[in-house]
Amino acid sequence: MLFLDPYGMQVEWETIQAVANTKAIDMWLLFPLWMAVTRLLTKSGDIPSPWRACLDKLLGTTSWYDEFYRVERRKDLFGEDEE
Repeated sequence: MLFLDPYGMQVEWETIQAVANTKAIDMWLLFPLWMAVTRLLTKSGDIPSPWRACLDKLLGTTSWYDEFYRVERRKDLFGEDEE
């Protein structure tokens, strides 16, 4: 049994994968959603490259950006397009 309670973003996805590949360890990770992730996400989507690199390492992919900042278009009350 492995309990990980990082203070911030110290646990990279590679570490989680390595533990999973052993198939011998049950892992509990207290994911740093508020302490780390939400503090680095901006409303505008303009994320400084060092912050983006940290998120890439934590989440193990670069595709998180497209998921978190998906542009949706819909009609407002007056039939106008909005994003």
